[in-house]
Amino acid sequence: MSYKFKKSRKPKDEIPRVVDERIRHAIHALSRYPEKDVKGLHTARKDIKKVRSLLQLLRAPGLRDLRKSLNAEMRKTAARLSPHRDREVLARLMEKWLELPEVSRDPSLRSTVSALSEFYSSQGTMHPPLDPSIVQRSGDSLIQLAHAIGKADLSPVSWKSIERSARKCIGRMQKARDAYSENPGTETLHAWRKKVKNHYFNLLLLKEIDPPEKGRMQSIKRLEKRLGKARDLDLLLTSLREAKSLSIDIREMGSLLAFTEHRKAGILKPYGSTDP
Repeated sequence: MSYKFKKSRKPKDEIPRVVDERIRHAIHALSRYPEKDVKGLHTARKDIKKVRSLLQLLRAPGLRDLRKSLNAEMRKTAARLSPHRDREVLARLMEKWLELPEVSRDPSLRSTVSALSEFYSSQGTMHPPLDPSIVQRSGDSLIQLAHAIGKADLSPVSWKSIERSARKCIGRMQKARDAYSENPGTETLHAWRKKVKNHYFNLLLLKEIDPPEKGRMQSIKRLEKRLGKARDLDLLLTSLREAKSLSIDIREMGSLLAFTEHRKAGILKPYGSTDP
C-alpha cells in the first residue's frame, strides 16, 4: 500500500500500519540489493526517512520519549547504510560529468574528472554488496521499532494533533531556509534539505487528511531535488578535501573545486524569498 493515511480509520490504527508497511518494504529492499535490485539500498533509506518523518508528527502527550528514542535508533540504522550510498552517488556523478560539454572542452578538467571516476571505480563494483552483519543489524533494529510502535498507546493522537504537528514542520522548514539564506554552508544546506524532504513526506502521508493546495507537492518535490543535487556536490567537495590518495596536482584540484562550486551555485541560483 502507498505511504498515505486513510481518513476513514483512526490514527492509533493507521500509524502502526504505515510504519509496519514501510519497515517491511525497507527490509525486503535490503535483502534484494544489489543482485536483484540495484536501487534496493536507496529504497530502504527512503523508507527509513518516511518513518522518521511520520514519527515527527507524534507530538501528543506521553509520546515524546518514545518518539525521541525511536528516531535516534532509526538515525543509527540510516548511518550504517550511508557510506554505500555516498560512494554510489560520487561514482555516478563522475560518470555523468564525463559527458558534460564543458568538461569535454577542457582537457585538464576532463583528465581530472576521469581520474576521479577511475578512483571511485577502483574501490570496487558500482554496487558493492552490503556486509551481512549490517543487513542483519539494520533489519533487527527496524523490526524492533515496528514492534514498539505496535505496542505504544497511541490513543492520545488525533488527526487534529497530527495536522498541528505538520504545520509546525512547515515552520521549521522555513526557519531552516532562512538560516541557510543568512549563512550559506554545508550544514545549513543539509538542515534545510532535511526539513524540505520531511515536509514533502508529510504532504504524501496526509494527502487524504489535509489535502495540499494545488501545485504544492510538485513545487516542494522540485525544491527537494534541487537541494539534493547541491547536497551531493557538497559530498564531493568534502571527499576531495579529505582524500589523500588522489594523484591530482594542486592546480587541477583547484580547477575541479571551482567547477564544483560553480555548478552548486547554478543549482541554488533559482532560490529566493518566493520559494516554499
